[in-house]
Amino acid sequence: PRIISGGRSIYTYNEAADLLNTRYHVPNTINIFYLDQIGNQELSSFACGISTFPFASTPESRFIIMQKGCSVNGSTLAHEIGHFFGLLHTHETFRGVEFVDGTNCETAGDQICDTPADPNLAGTGLSGCTYTAGFTDPNGDLYRPDPSNIMSYAAASCRRKFSQEQNAMMNFWYDTELNYLLRSCDFYPDYAIAANREDLDVASGQIINLPFTFNYLGDGRPEKVALEILLESATDVIPFVIFRDSVLFDGTSGNIDLSFDVLIPLSRSSGIYTLTGRLDPSGEIIEQDKRNNSSFIQLTIDNSRYSDALIFPNPANEAIKVFLRDKSLTGEVFFEISDLYGRQYTSVKNFKSKEELFVELDVRELNYGMYILTLYFELSDKTRSFLFLKE
Repeated sequence: PRIISGGRSIYTYNEAADLLNTRYHVPNTINIFYLDQIGNQELSSFACGISTFPFASTPESRFIIMQKGCSVNGSTLAHEIGHFFGLLHTHETFRGVEFVDGTNCETAGDQICDTPADPNLAGTGLSGCTYTAGFTDPNGDLYRPDPSNIMSYAAASCRRKFSQEQNAMMNFWYDTELNYLLRSCDFYPDYAIAANREDLDVASGQIINLPFTFNYLGDGRPEKVALEILLESATDVIPFVIFRDSVLFDGTSGNIDLSFDVLIPLSRSSGIYTLTGRLDPSGEIIEQDKRNNSSFIQLTIDNSRYSDALIFPNPANEAIKVFLRDKSLTGEVFFEISDLYGRQYTSVKNFKSKEELFVELDVRELNYGMYILTLYFELSDKTRSFLFLKE
């Protein structure tokens, strides 16, 4: 699997065909796209997936879309793959209603004779996984459907099997119209990353060395693969990218040990975070398995070593860092640098939303001498002032 970044969470079937399958289709495979929601469908309230059929499509236009919330129910993906391999619903009526006595089973319904006629089990007629309703076919015969058939609309937990003739139908399409499908993807390369640390304790603004082991299994072609390192807390909506680089795989299968010096941002306050090393973050490379493209490290940021109000280094040369710990002071804060005569040289606005604030200010343009750094909080009459020397 791979993650497609920058897209939407809701696609209609036609939009998925145009915007996803056309752009990201991998030849000779079953292309399955997982979405937050399938939009603009008459049955969208319970349509967990939609698939193309082999008899009404071309190889490059075939794909499956799945609502990701349905991917764990055990049978929906199998149901859509059944469609992909030519199976109809057991309650299909497009070519006529199938009779319970089976006299038209080859031409009506799902056109398969070892699946009993089905009145459509979507939300009705079942007690658990047992059919109890009294619906009759056009001849007046009581339906006796099979809720365990994967191609029915019984509850997902009831569906567990294909019939023998359904298996034969799928094999027919696999041997004919779908014979281009690969039996394995072993010829694609595979890139993996594993962190050599499980947890770290650091402070904001600290540079840490992160060692990783990278593994390559492939076709012998060299490849430069993008690497991102992300930092996120449990409350972050989007992970924060704190490092970008690339790893050169020379085409030789095996391990590569590399380490990277990574700066922990000053903007991250004390707390528990997850560091993620991720190969090919944009999902551009087709490979055997995308699940091994990420590795995780638990990171604890602990700024208790700093006093409640601190500037450093002092004397300063190119930059000066300001640390402030005070729960009572939040909102917009202004940093002003002036000389001892009151002449202002720098004014920078920031925002303090948590207990801690950590900021770096550029002082390269200042001349040698003594300066005053003052913090003004917009929602408070409190100020903080520091004296520092610019070298």
